Amino acid sequence: GGARGRVAPAPRGARVGPEVRAAAAEKMTAARLSRLGLRLGPLGAPTLVASFAPPRPRVGALVLIPHGRTPSNQRLIFQNHSEGPDATLLPESLVEAGKGAEVFLDAFGDRLERCSFRRSPLHRCAQTWGVYETAFASRGLKLVVEVDDALVEIDHASWHGKTVEDLEGADRAAAAAHRAGDCLAKPPDGESCAARRARTRCRLGRGPRRARPRRRRLRPRHDAERDRGRPADVRRSTAGRGLHARAGQ
Repeated sequence: GGARGRVAPAPRGARVGPEVRAAAAEKMTAARLSRLGLRLGPLGAPTLVASFAPPRPRVGALVLIPHGRTPSNQRLIFQNHSEGPDATLLPESLVEAGKGAEVFLDAFGDRLERCSFRRSPLHRCAQTWGVYETAFASRGLKLVVEVDDALVEIDHASWHGKTVEDLEGADRAAAAAHRAGDCLAKPPDGESCAARRARTRCRLGRGPRRARPRRRRLRPRHDAERDRGRPADVRRSTAGRGLHARAGQ
């Protein structure tokens, strides 16, 4: 017999023969080739499958299309949600938006009828959507966009109409940090990039990011180790349902 407490290993099964291994390898190779639109010919050479269509991933995608450039964008002027000449698209930006719409159609044109579209209520976004709508119509697509107030652009509030150089003191430092990419920099009465992202994430159903809870790893212990140091008449139940007295019950 073996050592006390040890279990004799189970006998090994018969070794797999070379014919079985070769058949398994051939089956795996055929499966890999089929995903590429190929199959093994009579002589073992891969040949193309004429009716092959590459699989498309079933993944939901969120595509963000920026609005075109305005005079404020061109001169790096901060904006709130006010409308006016400085918040209207430049003529050359409308042409650029048209080119972008053609690229967008080439990439997603066969899936657009199954998509939903939303835009900000600001005029510059309405102008951008108008260019895309014209491009859609040129290919026989009639799509409806929903105007969503919750997706409005960032609000620079009291910085509106000013550049970094026009501001002073703490506002100037915060504006420079914002232009440098600081997502928390903002006017005292305005919105930061981080707050705008959280707002739009919640609106689009993605929810705020949450920290993953830490998991405790429990190390199994032998009963003797678990009960070490306890009184002789008190032991934890084997089912883990609490304490019970072994004596006097």
